[in-house]
Amino acid sequence: MMTANEVYLDGALRHHIGLRRYQSGLVKDINQLLEEADRELALKLRERLARMDGQFDATSERWQKMLQWMRNERQAVIMQLATDVDGQMKDLAPIEAKRELALLHGSVPIEVSFIAAPPQLLTAIVSSKPFSGHLLKDWFAKLATGDQDRITRALQIGMSTGQTTDEIVRGIIGTKANNYADGITAMTRRDATALVRTATNHVSNAARDLVWQENSEVMTAKVWVSTLDGRTSAGCRARDGRGSPIGDHPLPAGISPLVPAGISPPAHLNCRSLMVAFISPDGLVGDRPYVTDTRTRQKREIDFRAIAKAENKTVAQVRNEWKAKNIGQLPANTNYGDFLRRQDPAFQDEVLGKTKAKLFREGKLPIDKFVDRGGNELTLKQLAKLQPTAFREAGLDPSKF
Repeated sequence: MMTANEVYLDGALRHHIGLRRYQSGLVKDINQLLEEADRELALKLRERLARMDGQFDATSERWQKMLQWMRNERQAVIMQLATDVDGQMKDLAPIEAKRELALLHGSVPIEVSFIAAPPQLLTAIVSSKPFSGHLLKDWFAKLATGDQDRITRALQIGMSTGQTTDEIVRGIIGTKANNYADGITAMTRRDATALVRTATNHVSNAARDLVWQENSEVMTAKVWVSTLDGRTSAGCRARDGRGSPIGDHPLPAGISPLVPAGISPPAHLNCRSLMVAFISPDGLVGDRPYVTDTRTRQKREIDFRAIAKAENKTVAQVRNEWKAKNIGQLPANTNYGDFLRRQDPAFQDEVLGKTKAKLFREGKLPIDKFVDRGGNELTLKQLAKLQPTAFREAGLDPSKF
């Protein structure tokens, strides 16, 4: 039987995967908005550059007006994006807090009245709690500035070196043959993707932390979990398994302190680390003479005094044995591969895809082998070339991929 802390940790990791799916849906939406804006920019740039007749004068009124038009257009796009993401994050914060409460209730085998986080504090996460050094609105301001500066430089270089209108526009927007990934506006899409993924992780971690603060009698520490796969940064890897106390509690034995003590994910853009809470056996049960076990259809009262008398033990002995068996300590050295291997095949298929899940299960291919050194996910064709033995172990012919 899994302890409460083991059930909780598995649930937190499963939810984190679900959060990444939510991120992917949000990223798809923002990329669609930016791609539409890029197409509109290409059309209007062609018209305005045609009026320049190939003449470039950085001091001319016509040139300055074109630059101001471009900056206004791009500023409006990024601000629309910022408004959309701000609304999504404000919706996400209370959802994450509610899910954390549900996870705690589902993990703990006895009746506990957990306290919900104050709604006003959840809303404030988005507008007043910075991540990676900046507030969300400031990150979008930086995104807008970088986008405008890159396009301005491309226009200046293109005009001053005599490039044609088509060459200038291709350099900015990219080419259809390369799915527009070779233009400089692709950098804006990449930066926006990283920002949205990071903001989502920030809001999730901060909302869950508010729940823990409200229930600090039971949740006495929070621990950094970052060994998700081969893309984990060196800094996050060093923090993995380290923790910070919640409230006035000392850090539990066996958990090394985080440095700096107050740090929490995201530690950097695209950070996928999360914090998980430690459910304190002492905080949950304390010195109570009995608890009500909720794992059976009919709630069963466990009387520590009666058990102690029957087994010729002290009440403290019986209570501590029950806490160790049912609540336990935070599992040590849990990484994403270990977690995924404990899950059922259907969940593995959903996360990895059926073929990669088969390689993971039957080909015994470690999770960090699914990405390259740069952290990019490898295709099945690339994996077949790099890991042919794993394919054969899984009953798959690598030459077919």
